[in-house]
Amino acid sequence: EALVRWQHPTRGLLYPDAFIELAESAGLMAQLTNRVVDMALAQCRTWSDRGRLLTVAVNVSPSNLVDEAFPDQVRALLARHELSAGCLVLEVTESLLMEDRERAVRVLGRLQEAGVGVAIDDYGTGRSNLQLLARIPFSELKIDRSFVTNIADDPSAAAIVKAIVDLATALEMETTAEGVENDGQLAQLEPVTTRTRG
Repeated sequence: EALVRWQHPTRGLLYPDAFIELAESAGLMAQLTNRVVDMALAQCRTWSDRGRLLTVAVNVSPSNLVDEAFPDQVRALLARHELSAGCLVLEVTESLLMEDRERAVRVLGRLQEAGVGVAIDDYGTGRSNLQLLARIPFSELKIDRSFVTNIADDPSAAAIVKAIVDLATALEMETTAEGVENDGQLAQLEPVTTRTRG
């Protein structure tokens, strides 16, 4: 997963929560996302040239999801780096899909038609709109770490994780459990998930 950071000249290394809202309000989010996708695909190209066929994920913002030009920009970047669309996964949160749902559905649909993967990040923490899962053929559901953290000790968390995995399986999506930090969590997840990530 490509995670954006800003090396500020006086404040040092800044994490997204320190500047994403500023970039969004200043109308710079499209340029920032394109830069991150470009850098992520450049790294993916380097890995591919070394014989490592890996997928890279990039988070997108509300302004990206309502930008009708965004799918064309993504396709152009894939072509520039001579990569197939399958090497890129764009991650969205459920709350982003509520901003301008109809336009977001169109933008995501065009991206998927091009072969780009689309994942729902932090699934279960937003409004978990099942209608969206029916309308958009997402390729992946990412289970929020808040459920994974307590999976070994909390039967409710374990039941929620299993329900999300069962739902994803029925819809032919991959499942990623985020925040796996110990063997107990992994043991609980292994029977039900296809992938885990620390």
